Amino acid sequence: MKKELLMMQNVSSLDEFERLDLIRSLEPDQNALEYLKNRLQNLYIEICRNDGLNIIELMDKGLLEGWCWQTTESAIVFFEDSDYIERGNLKFSQHRNYWHSWICFKFNNNFFVFDPCLQILVEQCIFNHVFEVSVEGFSTAKDVRDDLIFRINHPQKKTYTLSKEFFLFFHSFELY
Repeated sequence: MKKELLMMQNVSSLDEFERLDLIRSLEPDQNALEYLKNRLQNLYIEICRNDGLNIIELMDKGLLEGWCWQTTESAIVFFEDSDYIERGNLKFSQHRNYWHSWICFKFNNNFFVFDPCLQILVEQCIFNHVFEVSVEGFSTAKDVRDDLIFRINHPQKKTYTLSKEFFLFFHSFELY
């Protein structure tokens, strides 16, 4: 019932905190949450010299904010081939959009959004409604996985050339 009322609510005048509170007022689907935990149980990420924590633990602690692309790109490889990352704008207020990425996946014939950076697990239709989503692009799990495997098998040596000016500037500082 709450989902239906939420979907009928006009969200256009809400600010980002009201939108987040609204979407977080819904209990996450416990079966979908267990599915996520099982899928991502072996994904550990080190942030700020922290011992690697599981992505769900990092999400629960709010430590993934600002790392949306890196986090979703790392996590999507654990999903089904047809699941995907969406990238685009979330409306945070009447005058502010937020450039962001999140994971979309199918579970039990429902489509969900997993947004570890904003600490959200919700049905995709609710996420799209509350944030008035504008999708600019997407990448499937298969595409990301294939690209990762290609890069591992075809490493490119990167060389950087420092200009003489930069070299002199850098060495003008005394290092202790």
